[in-house]
Amino acid sequence: MKKKKLGIDVDGVIRNFMGEIEKVYKREYPEHEILDRTQYDLKTWFPIGGKIYDFAFREHAKEIYINANQYPQATEFMKSLKELGHKVVIVTSQPNEETKLYTLEWLKNNEIEYDKLVFESEKFKVNVDVLLDDSTKNLELFAETDRLAVCMDRTWNQDWEGPRVKKYKEFVEMIENGS
Repeated sequence: MKKKKLGIDVDGVIRNFMGEIEKVYKREYPEHEILDRTQYDLKTWFPIGGKIYDFAFREHAKEIYINANQYPQATEFMKSLKELGHKVVIVTSQPNEETKLYTLEWLKNNEIEYDKLVFESEKFKVNVDVLLDDSTKNLELFAETDRLAVCMDRTWNQDWEGPRVKKYKEFVEMIENGS
């Protein structure tokens, strides 16, 4: 079987970014309830609306980005992709230079293995065969290029109608079976 160049997103795929935002938010605003976990746009989740962007990407960015847990088995998943002979490209969109540095630190701290790291908001431009992402928009644009776009199942991407996985093992099986 031909080995592939796999594009793997960070936030929502291997790093539980939303879980850490919620944790920090609840500490700072204990009286607030999280509103809606079904939309990709953060401002729909939190009572402070659009102010969540400064909260998460500036005011509390270092804490959120570096302290976020990996999803269970993420390190092992990334290692297994490389062991199977695939080229692993981290493809992540980060809002500013600081969050890029925090993401680099997080990858190192969590011993995430990869061959290349690309910071790119327009992921369809990245030279990979397959994209594993949690953003419906990213997946749709990537799929339009006739490449395999696979959704990591999350509450905020239920509108994606293409291939979907709930566990890393399912993605590995999909790639190894040539789907």
